[in-house]
Amino acid sequence: MIDKIESYITYISNFRKINKIADTLVRLSNIEELTDEELERFLLEERIEDMLKHE
Repeated sequence: MIDKIESYITYISNFRKINKIADTLVRLSNIEELTDEELERFLLEERIEDMLKHE
């Protein structure tokens, strides 16, 4: 039973990660060409947002 619960939690966690990646890719595709600096800033903001959500 515990194995099933752990598997379900892992599944949900992976599903959220996949959704986050897909959302980021959609947002990036909607933005016109970014400079390297703008892209780094965008990815950093995404990482910070993720960290704040997990607290």
